Amino acid sequence: MAFTSSIFLFVCFPLWVGGYYLVELLQKREAAVRRWFSMWLDKADTGIEQLFAPDAVYIESWGPEYHGSGKIKLWFEEWNTRGTVERW
Repeated sequence: MAFTSSIFLFVCFPLWVGGYYLVELLQKREAAVRRWFSMWLDKADTGIEQLFAPDAVYIESWGPEYHGSGKIKLWFEEWNTRGTVERW
């Protein structure tokens, strides 16, 4: 029954976080991820430096790390000269 109560509270009283409703924050996060995926599919930088903070750290699944939005941008550009993402 506690689960039902939690759903009721969320639907009736949406969580307010830092000036945004939680749903809006989740939608913004999903839009950012979709934008990042689209950049790879299109092989086009449509705002890497706006998507990542200047001090961001991007770690690939197999180990390499890229520190800073500028390095992430360089890696993206270099990788796309020799590879193609066909689908996610």
